Amino acid sequence: MKKCKLLAPILAASLLLSGCSAESFSDWVDQARSKFFHTLGSLSQEAADETSPTEATVAAEPVENEEGDYPAEVDFQSIVYTRPDAEDFTALVEACAQALDGKDRSAAVEKCREVLAAYDHFYDMSTYAYIQFCKDLSDSKWQEEYAWCTANTTAVRQAMDRYYEAYDGSKIPGLGVADYDGHFTATGTSISMTDELASLFDQEAALVNRYYDLLAAGSEKDFYENYNEEIAELYIELIQLRKQIAEEAGYESYELFANHYYHDQDYTKEELETYIEGVKKFVSPVLSMWYHHADGEVYKKDAATQDCKDYLSSAVSNMGGALQDAWDYMIKYNLYDVAAGDSRYAGSYETYFMGLDIPFLFMSSEENPMDFLTFAHEFGHFFNDFAAHGSNATTNVAEFYSQAMEYLSLCYADAPDAALIRQLRQEKMADSLQTYVTQAVIYRFEQLAYALPEEKLTVEELNLQYGNVAREFNYQVFDWDTREWIGITHLFEYPFYTISYVLSNDAAIQIYQMELEEPGSGLALYCDLAKRWKAQSLQSFVEQSGLEQPLSEERLRSVARLMRDAITASPEE
Repeated sequence: MKKCKLLAPILAASLLLSGCSAESFSDWVDQARSKFFHTLGSLSQEAADETSPTEATVAAEPVENEEGDYPAEVDFQSIVYTRPDAEDFTALVEACAQALDGKDRSAAVEKCREVLAAYDHFYDMSTYAYIQFCKDLSDSKWQEEYAWCTANTTAVRQAMDRYYEAYDGSKIPGLGVADYDGHFTATGTSISMTDELASLFDQEAALVNRYYDLLAAGSEKDFYENYNEEIAELYIELIQLRKQIAEEAGYESYELFANHYYHDQDYTKEELETYIEGVKKFVSPVLSMWYHHADGEVYKKDAATQDCKDYLSSAVSNMGGALQDAWDYMIKYNLYDVAAGDSRYAGSYETYFMGLDIPFLFMSSEENPMDFLTFAHEFGHFFNDFAAHGSNATTNVAEFYSQAMEYLSLCYADAPDAALIRQLRQEKMADSLQTYVTQAVIYRFEQLAYALPEEKLTVEELNLQYGNVAREFNYQVFDWDTREWIGITHLFEYPFYTISYVLSNDAAIQIYQMELEEPGSGLALYCDLAKRWKAQSLQSFVEQSGLEQPLSEERLRSVARLMRDAITASPEE
């Protein structure tokens, strides 16, 4: 996915617990929506011959965008916000359903286009409100607008359900069931948005908004002490509510629901369990080694926002090609917001305006050199959206693009200075090491939290479980606190997502290893892969890319060796 300055210093530096996230309210429909948009494109090509329409299909293999076919030329500063109206959208869907139930094919196709354009407008305005809110969490105007958008999301979801139902059931030649199955997932599972499920989603959104209110009100100095109980109790409510969501949707557990509905996770729970044990066996011991070498000096150095821009600008300049085009495009049209500030949303993410056809990057700076990698991470998402004209990548694959860009930037950047970049390479290996360990900790903690019986689902037990898991994986860093899990935004907004960072990081490291062995080879493969539009599972993506599957003992051993060698090396090496 594609978002918080973490309260423990080492975590803040490594993007680990917050990562980056696109707004979840639209993730569920984008894949089916994008497939259908391409289907309409096929329909329009043969609309002139309505007496013998051809069947519209979507290619089975990943679609690659043509070189130079890039997003729209829209300056972010020129966007005019208008509050989206869910009631108007619902009425439009009903009009479209009636057209799909008729015989006039041209009228039905036109109504379908109107529905998709209206959905795009809702998504775009919601995204815009969110970005403005992130710039200043104390701004009541944008807080209210974003709350309005999230509060109306479920109604839009239900309307889209009605839309797909009407489209699938149309008897008009050339329409009917397209290349998707309702809410398309890796398993082909279709979920209907019942009134009960819609109500549960509304309650979930309200709790998540409450969580962010608490984050905005808290301060780093006393956050754990003052907010542990209140946030933990809110998390307990979320767990209980999400179990109801899974049950209403027909799933035996919320983890399975989240993996199918949000993350397109195609690895089984058993495979992930084995992998997590492998992380504990092969990678966690290297973390102990790192403790003896870490001095935290890179986090103590000052780095202005301009230094951050200079770093990535030098990297993309040396990479050239489409990456340079993406950078120039981002700068020219102000499609980024990178700054420091206490009132800003303390994280980073990249998102895409489907209707406006533009990507956008947001980042709050910590004002130390680790910002360079955070910026590169989000630019990796930006480049994927730029090259694919709005990427349809699944969660794991999307994080491959962002993390691989971090590694590649280290190979090509030459600013601000060579010594700092050498140090940054070493710190990135430590950062990557923590990605494996901390994400494994979070994943295991989530599993335990959701498995707790009702009588043991307490604040004290959650703190205890997090501490136990952290110690099990040898994760105890700097100001580590057993209550720090309350600042892990993914637990609240993107449950069971963080394991994607581990899996995708392995594939990304392979790009780095290729680049070290043969300069230019990793970059060439990365740029080629970034043009892919069609959604794929990570397994399929890795296989078709010629990379090794992450879920293997040999891969974990290879990663452990790479990190150990990098961490113990002299900074001059």
